[in-house]
Formats: sequence, C-alpha cells, structure tokens
Amino acid sequence: MQRTDLLEFEPGRGRWSRDADGYEFTGIGVSGPVRFVITAEALRELVNPGGEAVDGELGVSIFEQFDHDIFHIAQREVSRRGTEHQPIILTRDDMG
Repeated sequence: MQRTDLLEFEPGRGRWSRDADGYEFTGIGVSGPVRFVITAEALRELVNPGGEAVDGELGVSIFEQFDHDIFHIAQREVSRRGTEHQPIILTRDDMG
C-alpha cells in the first residue's frame, strides 16, 4: 500500500469506467474512503499531451505505469478541494 500524508492508496485496486471515461480508484483516509476518477484525457497528458484518445485497455496500462504520480496528484487535490464532493474528478488541468 502506498501512503501519502492523509490517504493510503493500494495499487491495482481500481478499474476502468466506460461511463466515466476514466479510471476509478479509491484512497482510504481516517474519515473513510475517498473516490476518484482520473479522466482518459488526463491519462493521455501523462504520456502524450495532445495525442490520440485513450481507451480502456490503454488507460489501465497508463494508470499502472504512473500510479505513484497519480496518487500524489490525488492527495494534492484532496488537500486543495476537500472530500465533500465525490468522486473527485482528476482532469488534464490537474496534471501540472
């Protein structure tokens, strides 16, 4: 399990969501689970900004390759946004 300041993330525990067009994953904090979706567009920004669209199979592969970075981005966004509105959607703009 990877731990950040407030949340713990377990690699390999998420899934691709066709409805959300992104990868869903969960962090566990002292107040319980925090749900996230990182969009396909955000995943594309990690490997090829402005490149071709990311489908489910490629999205899962990118997430697995960059999970450590994504978990840090997720923690930063929880610190910035809070957890009142879930899932927390991580978009291309959050990748910087």
